Amino acid sequence: MNERDSEAVAAMLRARGYRIVGAEDECDIMLLNTCSVRDAAEQKAIGKAAHLRGRKRRQPDFILGILGCMAQNRGAALLDRLPDVDLIVGTQKFHLVPDFLDNLRAAREAGAPVGETIIDIGEEEGSQNKIKDHLLTTPAAPAPDTPGGASGASGGVGGTNGAGGAMLRNGKMDTPAATIAAATTGIAGAVTAAAAGTVAAGRDGAADDGAADEEEARQVSAFVSIQQGCDMRCSFCIVPKTRGDERSRPMDDIVREVEALAARGVREVTLLGQIVTSYGRRGFAHAPPPLLPPTTPTTSPSSLSPTSAAAAAAEAEAGGRAGVSPFVRLLERVHAVEGIGRIRFTSPHPRGFRQDLVDAFGRLPKLCECVHLPMQSGSDRILRAMGRPYSRDKYKEIVDSLRAVRPDMYFSTDVIVGFPGETDADFEQTRTLFEACNYDMAYIFKYSARTGTPAAEMGGQVPDAVKEHRNQVLLEILRQNSLRRNASLVGTTQEVLVEGRDRTGRHFTGRTRGNRVAIFDASPRLAGRFVPLRVERATVSTLYGALAGAPAEVP
Repeated sequence: MNERDSEAVAAMLRARGYRIVGAEDECDIMLLNTCSVRDAAEQKAIGKAAHLRGRKRRQPDFILGILGCMAQNRGAALLDRLPDVDLIVGTQKFHLVPDFLDNLRAAREAGAPVGETIIDIGEEEGSQNKIKDHLLTTPAAPAPDTPGGASGASGGVGGTNGAGGAMLRNGKMDTPAATIAAATTGIAGAVTAAAAGTVAAGRDGAADDGAADEEEARQVSAFVSIQQGCDMRCSFCIVPKTRGDERSRPMDDIVREVEALAARGVREVTLLGQIVTSYGRRGFAHAPPPLLPPTTPTTSPSSLSPTSAAAAAAEAEAGGRAGVSPFVRLLERVHAVEGIGRIRFTSPHPRGFRQDLVDAFGRLPKLCECVHLPMQSGSDRILRAMGRPYSRDKYKEIVDSLRAVRPDMYFSTDVIVGFPGETDADFEQTRTLFEACNYDMAYIFKYSARTGTPAAEMGGQVPDAVKEHRNQVLLEILRQNSLRRNASLVGTTQEVLVEGRDRTGRHFTGRTRGNRVAIFDASPRLAGRFVPLRVERATVSTLYGALAGAPAEVP
């Protein structure tokens, strides 16, 4: 979500005449888009901003802004640590950043005192509809496998379901090489190799949209925000505070955005939301899909309400189909967009995997057989303390139901170790479920107390050394799982979407439908196309191989 927000802000700034530059020391405006999920992320963002105080003293006109979740969470209190910050903008006001910057610059150019820091962390109805701009550097492209091919900017995140951008400096645009990404430091923002975690901007001067090599500057993947906010109240999570209540975008607007991306060469979209499977739950009349039969091994969580006749009537009246959620209806409509060859989504909640969504993986070929399914804990006792409305058995039933529809399904997850009160027995429950689900990838977090959440006040806080041990146990299981799964692909032919050159510049890279990174030799003209790759060797994280035939036709 932070990556997508950052890209949208950067696109709005560029449309206003600002230039995105490739190095921090070249900019006169720096915006840090921040994360608050873990305290470490906030501390790194604060450290980054504090480091810039010296520059503020040397360059009085230099503008520093804090955006996003930390701004929303801390607001004016940030000024106690960062008195030199010019702009603090929350998660529902990203679209106002260009106006705020214009006002700051106009005041300074007129010699007027700027006065107090601009702070806007208020809620705004309809703010979810503002994250729709993309940093695409090339005009609409011809059909994907016709001469001229698909075009866009690639690199970094363009190769990981993200979006490319353009490096602009000294009044003109350079070869498209910058990207929008989430910084590994925990600060998310518009980044380049030299400026992780920031939107670094200049102003004025003409832009030159020419690319040094258009065939190697194609953005093939993009994030599309469909829903923001969260109505869940997990005891460890600060997201409802920083992102607000669930808010969904109109389906027609989302489809138009995807169509525009496809016209400009994007071949893969990832639908985004805090709880993406809750899309349309507010503002759409629809019937809850039926549960999976409770007597079969493919049962979905039975804790959720069954379909009612009244809800089914409302669904029919609204023009939908009884038993099909708005999220699945959206998947169907995106699936019908010509030029889009792959669909992914993140991040869902286990409660969203009812029969209609499970079935969608069997009947929508563009929907990749790759699911991120947050588990958090394998202990029913800890799940209850976390406020997670499912049991370990129900969670495993979802995994089994998806594998029944797609035996080759790839799974990733989120797990928190060391949650308050977690005993060795609780962790053993997590370990055994983690092994049973056989994940291909996982984000394993050591519990971090977030001020203002119920968990921060709980007793039984787990020592750091215990958290670290449990973290390492799961990481080793994950390493073995991932290596085993990748090794099983050696000798097979996998469909790969070619993204561009790898980091060395000597080979090309792309991803399989299962989201595995692949390295191979190819022609630049294949960027943005689906190719068959014969896998020759594998490591824990990467597949290596050779092209096995002609590129596949893009749907």
